Amino acid sequence: MPLMLSEQQQQHFSQLLQREIELARALTIALEIEYKALSSPDTTGLVSIVAEKQDIINALEAAGKQRETQLTALGVLEGSNTAHEIQRVFNSTRQLSDDWDELLQLAAQCQEKNRINGSIVELGVRHSINALEILRGNVTGDAATINLYDHSGHTSNAAEKRSIAQA
Repeated sequence: MPLMLSEQQQQHFSQLLQREIELARALTIALEIEYKALSSPDTTGLVSIVAEKQDIINALEAAGKQRETQLTALGVLEGSNTAHEIQRVFNSTRQLSDDWDELLQLAAQCQEKNRINGSIVELGVRHSINALEILRGNVTGDAATINLYDHSGHTSNAAEKRSIAQA
């Protein structure tokens, strides 16, 4: 059975959830912009969008803590099954239930977009590391077993370790 909230409590939680939804939507947009910046050869806007994204995340965390504080004051977060208890509180009205569901959907979208962006960053880092290793003359793995030609025109099975200055 849903926890019965007063009209004032319902309004308060609705405002809290609406603020989180607004921030989650802003985060979704920031993550889309970040994706475009990561996918573009021109990354000049990347630093500013990452800073903006972090500001939104900080505000979203603060809003979530405020919601948790209010739920704790109602005694909701004291049990071991807090997710069930939170759902029970927000099922007290249709509006709160809809807002909570929307917030959860937006959170899942943000998590997926952030995962994709993180994969792009990770791939870029790996490519940069490989390029640096090649420039340093440290060729490993498949590249080390490729037949290369030396200065006299003979093939060699392993890459010779040389710095870029020697190459």
